[in-house]
Amino acid sequence: MKRELLLATFIVLTGFVSAWSDTGRISIFSDSLYTSSEAFDSIPSLLTLYVVLDETSGGITAVGSIRVAGGGGFTGVWLSETSPFPVVVGTSQDSVSVRASGCAFPPPHLLLTIVYSVFGTSANCSYVEGTASLGYVPCVGLGPFPVESGRLIVNPDNSCTAVPVEKSSWGRIKTLYR
Repeated sequence: MKRELLLATFIVLTGFVSAWSDTGRISIFSDSLYTSSEAFDSIPSLLTLYVVLDETSGGITAVGSIRVAGGGGFTGVWLSETSPFPVVVGTSQDSVSVRASGCAFPPPHLLLTIVYSVFGTSANCSYVEGTASLGYVPCVGLGPFPVESGRLIVNPDNSCTAVPVEKSSWGRIKTLYR
């Protein structure tokens, strides 16, 4: 109950309204220069990941309900996280929201730095995925705007590029082109 009240207060204080038009994207990098979305878990060590929001509005005031989770055989254990934003509610393991004291720009915006302990046991093509289900609030204009999820691939190999397939009907596919 307390967490829900904190999140509701956060949403009201950041001025979230329901107007969607500009999309951001969560990216997760294994280097502080934001160039590599791949990591290797081959020996026991610490793995530092950088969770970044790319958006086109030029600046943000808040990002709501960020969740970062491993999947597909990732065996790393979350140890800690930090954020450059002054207001942080929650953790990325459940749901974290961040708010700037003014306008944070220019993009890309570092949202979180997360440290995992890895043991050399993660599966090839496993991943760490980031989402922000409440979106982001730009400095100018209405918001929040949606945020696409992003992945960092752990132990990449040639099979990681396979595109997952969903079952669908021919009628549903035809509606995409109307």
